[in-house]
Amino acid sequence: MNTSRIQTLGLLWILMVMSISAFSQGVTKVSGNVYDSQTKEPLPFVNISFEGTSVGTTTDLDGYFEIDSRFVTENLCASFLSYKTQCQRIEIEGKNKRMEFMLEPESIQIENVTIVAKKGKYKKKGNPAVELMRKVIDNKKENRLEGQDYYSYDQYERIEIDLNNITEEFKERKIFNKFDILWQYLDTSDVNGKVFLPIYLREVDSKVYYRKDPKAEKEYREAIRMTKFDESIDDKSLTDALDFLYQDVNVYDNTIHLLDNNFISPLSPLAINFYRFYILDTTYVNGINSIRLGFIPRNKANFGFTGDLYVSNDSSAHYVVRADFGIIGNINLNFVRDLQVRQDFVPYEDAYIITRDDVTIDYSVTKNGVGFYGTRTVAYDNFSFEAAEDPEVYDNSEKVIIKDGAYDIDRSYWSQNRMVSLTENQEDLYEMIDTLVELPAYKRLVTGVRILTTGYLPFKKFDVGPLPTFFSFNQVEGARVRVGAETNFGFSKRLLIDGYGAYGFKDEKFKYKGALTYSFNDDWKVNPRHYLRAVYQKEATFPGQDLQFIQQDNFLLSARRGATNRMVFENELRLEYTKETPGFAMDFWFSDKNSFPYGDLELPFINEAGETELLTDLETTSLGFGIEIAPNKQFIQGRQYRTPIINQYPIWTLRYEKSFDGLFGSEYDYHKVELGFFKRFNMATLGHANIGIEAGKIWGTLPYTALFIPRANQSFAYQRESFNMMNFLEFVSDDYVFFRAEHFFKGFFFNRIPLLKKLGLREIASFKMVYGRLSDRNTPDPELNPELPTFTNNVDGVPLTYIFGDEPYMEGSIGITNIFKVLRVDLVKRLNYLDNPDVPELFNTKGLGIRARFKVEF
Repeated sequence: MNTSRIQTLGLLWILMVMSISAFSQGVTKVSGNVYDSQTKEPLPFVNISFEGTSVGTTTDLDGYFEIDSRFVTENLCASFLSYKTQCQRIEIEGKNKRMEFMLEPESIQIENVTIVAKKGKYKKKGNPAVELMRKVIDNKKENRLEGQDYYSYDQYERIEIDLNNITEEFKERKIFNKFDILWQYLDTSDVNGKVFLPIYLREVDSKVYYRKDPKAEKEYREAIRMTKFDESIDDKSLTDALDFLYQDVNVYDNTIHLLDNNFISPLSPLAINFYRFYILDTTYVNGINSIRLGFIPRNKANFGFTGDLYVSNDSSAHYVVRADFGIIGNINLNFVRDLQVRQDFVPYEDAYIITRDDVTIDYSVTKNGVGFYGTRTVAYDNFSFEAAEDPEVYDNSEKVIIKDGAYDIDRSYWSQNRMVSLTENQEDLYEMIDTLVELPAYKRLVTGVRILTTGYLPFKKFDVGPLPTFFSFNQVEGARVRVGAETNFGFSKRLLIDGYGAYGFKDEKFKYKGALTYSFNDDWKVNPRHYLRAVYQKEATFPGQDLQFIQQDNFLLSARRGATNRMVFENELRLEYTKETPGFAMDFWFSDKNSFPYGDLELPFINEAGETELLTDLETTSLGFGIEIAPNKQFIQGRQYRTPIINQYPIWTLRYEKSFDGLFGSEYDYHKVELGFFKRFNMATLGHANIGIEAGKIWGTLPYTALFIPRANQSFAYQRESFNMMNFLEFVSDDYVFFRAEHFFKGFFFNRIPLLKKLGLREIASFKMVYGRLSDRNTPDPELNPELPTFTNNVDGVPLTYIFGDEPYMEGSIGITNIFKVLRVDLVKRLNYLDNPDVPELFNTKGLGIRARFKVEF
């Protein structure tokens, strides 16, 4: 997950961080081992928990466990499949305690099948649990709801987020002196006795349609209600963030995607080799005679679930009646203390429908500090297995379609259409938040959160920032100061005015930008966007630098390797029109740009008299359009950028630009086309891979500084879409193809190494390549094109810019991510073109470097 810039999530994060020190005392810490009482062999995967609570863990492969909590009961219990549960009294609270359990095997009789635990060994062959699971997996295509030709149903979804682990010490912290109203809404968990405070609620009323062939699954959201913390928060962006955190769980899928991680489903064909299955007993669930099977990953290092499946006890259907599972202890999952999923299914006509769907996640920065319970509850009604009366409901390109005005439905609608009634505390939550947001202390806290998450200082009608760009430096401008501002909703919701002024103390030159945006929506932040924008800018830039989600003069990017003294100074007037619809976006623009070589960049050419001159400026006037096809695209809304939430859907892009010779002083005539494709590929236990492909071509004659320049990065921050070992303006071409692949293994290898697993480290690898050609019409050769400037040379007369040779430029990297849960470090190697000047070097190895970036993920 990318660092969220949503102010609400920032507020919740601060509440947790403030509370960390409040939970360093009074924690009961218990460790020990569990053994088979007969064989004295250690027992792995034994459930350890405080009696009557959900606070617990599991033993590792050596039968060892560690557990610490502020919320304990008198007894600690050890339970394991086919063994008698054993509980021991804890006499010392708040200190380290060592315990040892000796579990006694027991026999379980189920329909003439007896299972006896022996030495903790597990075999697939002859195991009735495995044979039963094979039948369940073989029948899942017919049993799952998606096996029907059509279905539809009404759906009610509720997501509640609670601040948990609240103690008297936490309530008495000075920062909460002005928030006494909060403690009126405290509640206590019936499961573990933890005190919690409901702080967020979202309700969604939808109609879901499914068609098997051609496959289509659509959710039409009729109404959405959520607590509101701040008017500047974009409802759609917050909805996308919650949809990302709480994706639909389908136990019949081969892979279950949760929290941006892949889990092997117990019903996957891979499950027989991935999990251990045990028949525990028979019981009735929802009135259906069922066989209870326990399952747990065979290798605790794997990303997997542990829990129970209840399978119909019949000779044919073998369908799932209930799935009740969670994550194994100490899994390499950030900020998640626990995760539980429960789903119930019943026969209905000729299908098996879901009647209950609950997902609960316990989030926390630290093990024992304040955290959050996030609970998603879904109810279903009015199932139908007929085709929809209106076939157009299947045609929308989006999976989730939000009805216009869905966020504005009044309360009376909910009292009539809510499938599951709210509790008294949930009803009061809306009132509590309405009261809270009016408190002066809350408004001051929100102001602080805005500054930290956006980098802007808020005022009544405008905001000043972003702060990270106030000071920066580079070799051409020297020390650079910049002051920027933009209007806020206090000025206008439809009209946005923004800009900045900057000054370089070395080049002694002012730069500035002014922009005016008019939104055709009710406000300029709402998605999908529809706006008209005018920008005028005078700025110095590095050719080839293309930063998508950060300002180029951000202070953190100021430190750069090698020579960064070749820049371009641009004066540009740009008009833009953008129209977005779900899954589709189109941009049109007009640009009048005048570019000057800047710093040590020179553009010598041969004039008509055969003399060498310097090209002083390059003026182009162009029109262009861009198309993006991105079904089900989701965003985290930032102040200046929308950060895409990467999902499994592809993104296609097309850009076309035409410059006109003689129009408003334009000196060049060209056509430029660029195509792009991006997609994430989930690979079950192997993590996921991000694949990007681009290609482009220019028709026309241009100086090389206006051709295709590969994205280069000379900072020490790793940039995923740039070449981190390439220099600015090192290569040029008038057609190109670019490929990048980045694979996140999610600890697949490191989880098998105890120390690395304990540190939560994860491995990552990437490969990038770009290849291009330069046609004769754009080759800067005095004999071919004397009017075109030649490549700039260094002080020794060596060219600094090159044409690609017979092979593409390539670089690869291997890295470690999740360092302290926020840092990624890559060892990057440039694979060729090592004889070019100024190639970076590390450990006496050309083309080698270390790069880092901040990244927060689950």
